Amino acid sequence: MKDLNRIEQMTLREYCWQMLAYNLREVDEMLKRKDLAWSFAIVQNVDEHGDPQFKNFDEFFDYQKALKAVYDPQKPESEMNQDLVNIAKRHEEYLRRKEVKHG
Repeated sequence: MKDLNRIEQMTLREYCWQMLAYNLREVDEMLKRKDLAWSFAIVQNVDEHGDPQFKNFDEFFDYQKALKAVYDPQKPESEMNQDLVNIAKRHEEYLRRKEVKHG
């Protein structure tokens, strides 16, 4: 999506879905590139006995792990925007206190 006006009119939910779709397309493109690289690696990367360096494609590229990184990105807090981290923590605290109060 390259239309800046359309992007600005999106709701947060629409934007999140668009980003998810984009990231999934990127993983699929990565799979295509890794598959091609795997083909070359099988031919070129052998150990001293002539055996392939990787026994199977999953050792070379973990597709499920790449998908998991899209669906459940885990970024260390130190790499996150600290202002947003603080806002999220305050919001969590607010919700926790609200729950305790209205229990």
